[in-house]
Amino acid sequence: MRWQGGYSLLLSVFMLLVVGGLGVGGTALYAPRLSTNETMELGRAREALMHYAINYIDHYGPQGAGLGHFPCPDTDKPTGKDRSQWHLDGPNPPCGRDAVQTGWLPRHVSGASGRYHFHTRNKQRLLYAVSGNFINNPLGRPVNPSTPGNIQVGQFTDVIAVLMAPPLETNADSIPAWFESNQFDRSDAAYTLIRKSDIQDQLAQRAGAWLISQLQQAL
Repeated sequence: MRWQGGYSLLLSVFMLLVVGGLGVGGTALYAPRLSTNETMELGRAREALMHYAINYIDHYGPQGAGLGHFPCPDTDKPTGKDRSQWHLDGPNPPCGRDAVQTGWLPRHVSGASGRYHFHTRNKQRLLYAVSGNFINNPLGRPVNPSTPGNIQVGQFTDVIAVLMAPPLETNADSIPAWFESNQFDRSDAAYTLIRKSDIQDQLAQRAGAWLISQLQQAL
């Protein structure tokens, strides 16, 4: 039948999108005087954030938002002395009203299928800044190919998120004023970036995979 031929053609087109898989590229890491373990921590956290955004639709079910959203930062003090290992370790929404939101990287977020972890330390050790364009709280802010990353770090003006291992003298119980002022390009702190170009191809692949699954269910 004609509709079957059209479906096969559409399926083939989107298979080309998906064939690359959902792999994440290498880490853009700026790490002066950083140990191997700290470098691995930044790289793993970056990868966890990227996979979370690429697969955002899977975390909250069909009633949630679409692809490409990042979590709000955690703005609670990471004392490590709370009554529960999960207490005050998640994001603090809403945060999408600001152009750039800063805080600590959450240890986890709670989704439809359980907790999604960004790190496993008892105390948050990584500073985290994220573009308000990629936050879904307040609701109703879709991410699409024209959504810009609006954080500037050095020569890059299309940054979505910054992860930073702060200098050792930084007070672990408060977010540094210089970080809240978006001074991310520092020679005394290791950091890694997520730019728009780092996830746009994977978002297209994930959207193609989602469309294929919907077409298969419809048949």
